[in-house]
Amino acid sequence: MINHTTAVGAATATKERTYANTMVTCNGHVLPQDTHIGILKHLHWLPTEQRIKFKLATLLPHSHCPTPSLRSANANLLSVSRVHTTFASRGFSVAALAVWNSLPSDLRDSSSTHTFRRLLKTHCFLQAFGSP
Repeated sequence: MINHTTAVGAATATKERTYANTMVTCNGHVLPQDTHIGILKHLHWLPTEQRIKFKLATLLPHSHCPTPSLRSANANLLSVSRVHTTFASRGFSVAALAVWNSLPSDLRDSSSTHTFRRLLKTHCFLQAFGSP
């Protein structure tokens, strides 16, 4: 499920990135459109769904200063409010917390923002493409 966007918006973003990928050349030749996944992997770009999760997770630590409401102090999990509609579940306050709680604990416990972003990109990349 893609958080924080509509399916139409995600499809449009995917088409735009696919088009941008076709503009990348290899030894003077435009690569075919069906290799866009390979191009994403080669350029270390995340697919749209993982990119959205990456953005939500990186914005969260800065938006909940000084201390977010912890559901479990040991696991560093945040309390996600209950919502009754799909529309409400796409809101930042719900989607970002859900993405945060879905991350592995070693990621959530990172010592710095730089380390967190590096580990998060690796985590999202491995989810999208498997082994590097």
